[in-house]
Amino acid sequence: QELYYESEAKVVVLISHRSDCDAIKAHAAGYQALLEDYRDQGVRVLMINSQSDDSREAIASEAAELGLEIPIMQDSAQIIGRSLDINSSAEVIVIDTRDWNISYRGELDGARGTVDKILAGEQVALAASPGVKGCAIDYVDTSVVADYSRDIAPLLQENCMACHIEGGI
Repeated sequence: QELYYESEAKVVVLISHRSDCDAIKAHAAGYQALLEDYRDQGVRVLMINSQSDDSREAIASEAAELGLEIPIMQDSAQIIGRSLDINSSAEVIVIDTRDWNISYRGELDGARGTVDKILAGEQVALAASPGVKGCAIDYVDTSVVADYSRDIAPLLQENCMACHIEGGI
């Protein structure tokens, strides 16, 4: 799912997620209340999980256990998390869809005021609350570059060469 698919929403709220995080568990009821309180006002609430080792099953299981009806997008390639500079779970990002700018970053408590201002038609400058107390998002080191002879050729030899030879398939 891409954010521009949400262009009919007045506000998009993204909440960074990580499975088995005490901060997510502590705020789950508040996240769900945010969804329910603004659902009919043009606010789209989504969670994004950029933790590379969280499986779909673990994410879905925990969401059900916590009573979360919020869609959780899995960012397994960590592209969105990196581009939004998400470093911990439980960070709430409020996006004004009039210009697709971030209007708020921080704890859940400060998000409602920003959402209310946007819904009232006010222009909102970026507001932030200091120090989100979530769990760290572990990003995979992307500075390592694959080497053909070291990394790729052995995979081809092991998995492909037995069949893909002259006289093979």
